[in-house]
Amino acid sequence: MRTIRKGAADQTFLVYAVDDVTGQPKTGLTYSGITARYVRTRGAAMAITMAALGSATADHADGGWYEIDATDCRGWYRFDALDAAFADGADGVLLVLQAAGALIASVVAALVDYTSDDLYPEVHLAKAMLANKRIHTISTGVDVVKDDDGTTTLRTMTPTDGGEDTIVVEPT
Repeated sequence: MRTIRKGAADQTFLVYAVDDVTGQPKTGLTYSGITARYVRTRGAAMAITMAALGSATADHADGGWYEIDATDCRGWYRFDALDAAFADGADGVLLVLQAAGALIASVVAALVDYTSDDLYPEVHLAKAMLANKRIHTISTGVDVVKDDDGTTTLRTMTPTDGGEDTIVVEPT
């Protein structure tokens, strides 16, 4: 299962298709022969209008479909999902693709507020602070966290009074 941030745009998937009788990789599927739908958690199935992509490296196009390589990557296709599938308001989405004579692997994605890519800079900053063994005093106003060289600013912190004996620190 793939994890995707709620509200994400331009999501592209690699999907695999096999012949529904032989189980061998299915080649030659074109956008006009694909029926696609997305279903968000506790939602109805919504149709996706398919479109041809010019190449495997083409810009994202909602409903885009492209056979990656019928000889060296038999059965593999690129599919560009609609942005609406990942909108805020649901915890997951299912993408279902169908074609006559083929079985195409569906895509299931968990929709989350933050992904590990979103959190990585903060984790790196915390590790740098621990590794540098510096004491960082934060008071109201603006403070900065510097790198090992003492001059490179890693992050500017803006602490504010959060009320009830708390301080809110927002990195900028």
